Amino acid sequence: MCIWELLITTDNNTSAEINNRISLANRSYFVLVNILKVKNIKYKVIIYQTLIKPVLMFGAETWVLSKADELRLGVFERKILRRIYGPICEGAAWRSRYNEELYRLYDETDLVTTVRITRLRWAGHIVRMQDTLPCKQITLDKP
Repeated sequence: MCIWELLITTDNNTSAEINNRISLANRSYFVLVNILKVKNIKYKVIIYQTLIKPVLMFGAETWVLSKADELRLGVFERKILRRIYGPICEGAAWRSRYNEELYRLYDETDLVTTVRITRLRWAGHIVRMQDTLPCKQITLDKP
């Protein structure tokens, strides 16, 4: 499957599309895993935001998120952030960072909130469209 194709189903289930996006973003992550070993955290975050996150977020305007989808997106994002920020040393032992620590260090909106924002942005765009455009007709159609 091409990286820029969308998976559309007859029952409007977007879980398969979200799983596909996570898989493609995971591939992007593993291609860049050697680059993410650099010491500068600022560059790691920039790489995540410009090379991995867009692959994951492609087509997110049309996603209908279930709780399971939200959990999968959160797990994927935290996996990347743990790799970026690394473990923390407490005493003589190393441990993974807690979720709150990751989001405090990242200081950006989480992935699920970003999806919701893009959906609202798309909805506003649809409402402002001309009534004759096919995209608006399909979105507002009541079969």
